[in-house]
Amino acid sequence: MNAENSENNLNQQRQILSDLQHLLEKQIALAHQGDITGVEYMAEQANSLVEEVTQMHILGCARFQNQRTRLQELYESLTLAIAAHKEVVAENLSHLRKGRKIIKAYRSNT
Repeated sequence: MNAENSENNLNQQRQILSDLQHLLEKQIALAHQGDITGVEYMAEQANSLVEEVTQMHILGCARFQNQRTRLQELYESLTLAIAAHKEVVAENLSHLRKGRKIIKAYRSNT
């Protein structure tokens, strides 16, 4: 019975890590599409999984070293994708502001 509980616990841990990896991959895809609202929505789901991972001390186990490495890579990719989107938005805002200044200057000269 104890071996069965241990196996069930191990399967549950694997499933949680798999679900987290899947959510991160979806977030990365959404970030590349510029859907930050979707990224934020999925972050709420991912945060609950991260909480479970933390409470269960899953990533402290040597058997999950590969998953830990993969999750770190995915988080880095997500961070880069969001930063790239933020840079594009900032650039677009800068163009908008310049356009407004030009229009304002044009109006004041007419």
